[in-house]
Amino acid sequence: MANVPADIAYADEYAQRYSISFRVGIDPNRINFYKYFDQNATPYTMVVKRDGMTIRYATMGWDTGGAAMQQNVKSLIEEILAEE
Repeated sequence: MANVPADIAYADEYAQRYSISFRVGIDPNRINFYKYFDQNATPYTMVVKRDGMTIRYATMGWDTGGAAMQQNVKSLIEEILAEE
């Protein structure tokens, strides 16, 4: 799926394949998320709080601290869910 925007079916399949229990977003017209980052600097991770669409975490490019970054993002998501 190189350089093709994700659709809902792809996002659902991806979430199921990787056992993602939180909602994932898509930007089929490439206008919303691309406002916040250089599309050539992928991967890009963004955690957005639904209430007010506040960006709580964002990082561009490859993070060499993979396991630590994953734990930080997981903790942040759990914190946000507890607030709702």
